[in-house]
Amino acid sequence: MIYSIILVFLVFFLGYFAKLERKHRFSLGQSLVLVGVFLFLGVIMFGSIFSIVLISLDNLNIENLFVIMFTIALIIGFVLYWLLRFVIVKLKINSVVIALSEYIIQWGLIYITIYQTFFSSILKNKDSIAPSLTKISDPSEILIFVLPSLIALWIAVVLYRVRDGKIS
Repeated sequence: MIYSIILVFLVFFLGYFAKLERKHRFSLGQSLVLVGVFLFLGVIMFGSIFSIVLISLDNLNIENLFVIMFTIALIIGFVLYWLLRFVIVKLKINSVVIALSEYIIQWGLIYITIYQTFFSSILKNKDSIAPSLTKISDPSEILIFVLPSLIALWIAVVLYRVRDGKIS
């Protein structure tokens, strides 16, 4: 719980710590809220539609499942696009928040990869995590160290670009 509170605090005040312009100090927090709301809507829509499709189809093989999932994702993407257009106009969301939202989505995808790799390869040996972190037996375990470092570097570059006015 304490780690979650620290994370939320850092996200909302990262712009302040990076000494961004006053108008952009809370843009990362606003982006996080925007992504969270639309992710929630997307998950609800996808879960509902996918459940209905699975219930209505009797003969489903793995190839069809991938196509069906992609088709549903495209449809939901189109719906979310129209909702996003409406929200951006009504709430007067600036382009920095939109750009940062895109980065948050990308960081989230990378983090999910880290999470999946961590739990599929490192925690196979549930006795102790420490020895598995010091002895890398699978090349995919290197991702545990590389991907978070890339996210950190990416955050640094994005903050610099916002501060420098390159993202506006």
